[in-house]
Amino acid sequence: MHRIAIIAITCLTLCACTTTQQRLPDIDYDVALGAPENTEDFALTERTTFEEPLLGTLLTYKNRYFPTDQISLYVYPIPHFQWDNQEQMLEGEMQETLDEIDHAIDLGHYQSRTDASTEPFSVVHDGAHYEGLKASFEMVLQGGLEIHSNTYLFIEKDKYIKFRTSFVTEETVPTDGDQAVRQILPRLDIPGESEYMHELRAAYREYTTQLFMEALLQMVEEMPEE
Repeated sequence: MHRIAIIAITCLTLCACTTTQQRLPDIDYDVALGAPENTEDFALTERTTFEEPLLGTLLTYKNRYFPTDQISLYVYPIPHFQWDNQEQMLEGEMQETLDEIDHAIDLGHYQSRTDASTEPFSVVHDGAHYEGLKASFEMVLQGGLEIHSNTYLFIEKDKYIKFRTSFVTEETVPTDGDQAVRQILPRLDIPGESEYMHELRAAYREYTTQLFMEALLQMVEEMPEE
């Protein structure tokens, strides 16, 4: 999340000028995020909330019938102050996720991955319609084990919802994470914007507006006189 880190550093610096340098209270995801303990095929095994608010929270699910399946669900704030163009936001965040995997490969955590196949992905449940993005690829772990991996991305309120699913190729029939996403996603209750993120986005909006006005003024000053 290199882009998140850059925005966070910029915004935190700005916030320090207008607020106390003590971190504002953020969301208690254990209480505020509603998530199913059990679905037809999956059970929640662990919840982790990160200290850095921009990283949000991680929920881990297991498949009752295929214990080697890995289902990770991330919910975290969008590090921008507007996200009207959700298609563009999802594409950018998906590329960021794939870049993080490639960085992990460079660090030696994995051997390799194939090129990702990316496509729109939708979930319809009880009249609710979720439009997102799905990437699929094969990965080889350091021990030579091959896994099929998917990443799913959605936007709800001011949050990204990201599923990372992995399946050991030699132990399961060809599958993907669609079933997990369809069972878990509609049952999530995503909390709204926190006070911390509201302050952060306001500072970043003010900062970018100031940069734009300064650039515009410089352009006017550099225009040749007639």
